[in-house]
Amino acid sequence: MIQAIILGSLTILKLIFGFPGGIPVIGDILPVLVGGLSTLILLTENRALRAQEAGEELTGLFASVQNLFLSRRTLVGILVIIVALIHFILPSAVIL
Repeated sequence: MIQAIILGSLTILKLIFGFPGGIPVIGDILPVLVGGLSTLILLTENRALRAQEAGEELTGLFASVQNLFLSRRTLVGILVIIVALIHFILPSAVIL
């Protein structure tokens, strides 16, 4: 849960304070999107564990995220690493 809070906070800060001299929102859109997706996956995983302990089923957004992304979290993790590496190598690219 702490990881999700930290990642979500960094994602919001990255959206507000973009790369210096660049276009604030468009310049960091991919890192913000994958950061938001990672945050949502971490929150859903945490909620799924708590629901499983309580014997409940997930509903709404958490159920959708669980069906779409939790089974593919390795693929999402690789995508996050690729975007992070490209953003590190080309920090001033317009879309990265």
